[in-house]
Amino acid sequence: MKIAYLTQSYPPMINGVSIVVQHLAEEMTARGHDILVLAASETGKRYVAENSQLKVVRLKSAFNPFRHNQRFILWAYADILKELNAFSPDIIHLHDSITVGLAGVLAGRKLEVPLVMTSHQLPGFVSAYLPNFPGLRPVVESVLWAYSLWLNRSTVQFISPTATSARMVEENTGFLPFVISNGMDIDPFRPKPMTAIERQLLCTKYGLDPVRPIILHVGRIDFDKQVNLVIEASVKAIDHANAQLFVVGDGQQFEKLHEVAEESEILDDCCFSGFVEPGDDLNILYRLASVFVTASEIETQGMVLLEAMASGIPIVAFRATCIPEIVQDGVNGYLVSPDDVEAMAERILDIVRDPDLSHEMGKAGQRVAERHSLERSTSLHEEVYQSLVPNRFQEAREKTPALSWLSN
Repeated sequence: MKIAYLTQSYPPMINGVSIVVQHLAEEMTARGHDILVLAASETGKRYVAENSQLKVVRLKSAFNPFRHNQRFILWAYADILKELNAFSPDIIHLHDSITVGLAGVLAGRKLEVPLVMTSHQLPGFVSAYLPNFPGLRPVVESVLWAYSLWLNRSTVQFISPTATSARMVEENTGFLPFVISNGMDIDPFRPKPMTAIERQLLCTKYGLDPVRPIILHVGRIDFDKQVNLVIEASVKAIDHANAQLFVVGDGQQFEKLHEVAEESEILDDCCFSGFVEPGDDLNILYRLASVFVTASEIETQGMVLLEAMASGIPIVAFRATCIPEIVQDGVNGYLVSPDDVEAMAERILDIVRDPDLSHEMGKAGQRVAERHSLERSTSLHEEVYQSLVPNRFQEAREKTPALSWLSN
């Protein structure tokens, strides 16, 4: 098959979506498919990178004021149509719902190619970035849900990474998406024995104490991830467990959270590493931790949660969005009510103080992570593509009235 992936971000721009698309593109290439990726250029300028059956076209991009070290495509319909026409794909898989996604829908309509869309964001997550003016966010959410309904009708297959996000789409649009986990490459994160010397060297590199328990947070450091609440909970736990907080990641609130830690008088017990490349020390850093903590309430899947679980680390998180699908309360971690920092601190202490509990929860988490393997996710995507290709556009259009409407 010839498969085109359209996305805003793609490595070396790193975020959850870019890694998902990269894994899909590389795995499908390894299975013998020809792949085209259209994505924003991290330099701002157009360029092409081609390797065997995988071609990545980086389109002109602009600075993204909402995401650290990210750029995005404003509008590139002509370029996207030109590249797709030259590639002649059997399937177009969209991983962006706004500018790239809209251009992809229009191009797919013109070329009569089946469209698949994966929803990586929900309207409520987007509206959270808006000023909290009375009535503004509900109005924007309503408009975005109407647009989501149009996207559903414009594609042959609509995919959500979790059942929770799929149900939210169904409740607001009437369409129930097909659920396929984003998948993750589990092998690099599997727990491996670490000698005392190896631990000492790694801790020294990142300014950690190799003896004290480590409370770990990995991810974007932006306001929507609420890392400030992780710090607040950790302050309370550190006082009672002689633990330390290790924050891995970068973002617009990096400096502010450093100040929060300083004001909380735990700067000596807290380390901010900044961004760590996925192919660098990241997988090993998970193994240093006693517990992984997140305060995010906007996850459509939560890849860092799966990475932590694959590493055998129990999790403490808020009971919000899809997180209860990943974190089973009392089994592979603990869930607390959103904003309940006291309960979060107590659960962190429960795990840090009981190594046996931490070990058992870590093993349970590994079993959950196995169900989200990259191989399984790739196979399910491949089945979706294969089910659409023999029919091509005509039969798919007959089965999906929205496509017939779009082509008129």
